Amino acid sequence: PGENAIIALAKAIFDKTLDTKHVLCCIPNLIYKDGCQIKINTFEMIKDMNSLPPMNYDLVDVTKYFVNKKSVTQKRISYISSYGCISGCTFCAEKKHSQIRWKGISPEKVVNELSILLSRYNPERINFIDPNFSTDDKRVVDIVRLMKKREMKIEICCNMRVRDILKISEIINLRELREVGFDKIFIGIESGSDRILESINKNFTREEAYNVCKLLDEVGIKSHTSFVHDFPEEEILDSEETFKLCEELCKLETNRQFHHFFTPLIGTDIYNQLCNTIGGEIKKTQKDWASTSTLGCNELWEGRVWFRDYVLSWLFELKEKYPTAFKHQPSFG
Repeated sequence: PGENAIIALAKAIFDKTLDTKHVLCCIPNLIYKDGCQIKINTFEMIKDMNSLPPMNYDLVDVTKYFVNKKSVTQKRISYISSYGCISGCTFCAEKKHSQIRWKGISPEKVVNELSILLSRYNPERINFIDPNFSTDDKRVVDIVRLMKKREMKIEICCNMRVRDILKISEIINLRELREVGFDKIFIGIESGSDRILESINKNFTREEAYNVCKLLDEVGIKSHTSFVHDFPEEEILDSEETFKLCEELCKLETNRQFHHFFTPLIGTDIYNQLCNTIGGEIKKTQKDWASTSTLGCNELWEGRVWFRDYVLSWLFELKEKYPTAFKHQPSFG
């Protein structure tokens, strides 16, 4: 989180009487270069998200950020209601970014700020770009109930985790989320193998993943599900379990799928394990990153070519059989 760090940095640069070098080392969340050395200061989560002023959308022409796709412009506005994630999946960089911590804005402030955005810009959709919107299940319920009380309705897209949705469904009927506008929920399922799910620390089972998508389907909320193939520990039997789950989900009217190949992100548990295995770091120049995609073109980690060919054959077959579920899937290159 850089809100406090950037203010402290600006003051250090502006105040000519300060020893900038001495001040820099005391600013949390700052990474800087001292000669040839890279200095990484202590991590500090924002203590109270509610203490931050509202995002000033007037600093930009919001209309220029509306999405234009196939000659149709949809008025989407991105909004941040929380920072961090407490999950700690072994392949995900968020653990490195937020140190498995989470802070969220209060339901009252979220709804008030959304109300202002709706009246000022009249968007057609709000995209919550929180790493995980559903970390506090009671907060989600309170936001929904406040929106309902104020008769607010706007198409909403956000990230949620499987067990968070199950907890929310025990407190409130998921139909109430749909009634205030929740339209698409992105869920990182990643695998249909319980063995791999445990290995990558997803903290749910394939059965729970399917049940959540079915619950969402029953109330008309689209489940946008992500899958990652060719994890280092993944075997053919694991992959077969994944594709069984994928096909089960394809039969749900509201399911949409996104498939990727594993890429070792720097600082993650799996990255560190791979470095130990190969006896050194995986190359990581910016040129390598620029030439890398989770859709197949990967200069950082090519994985097992034979395994990826096997995965592609399954994906092409599923896409041909269930084109609607794959309508948003980018092409593999």
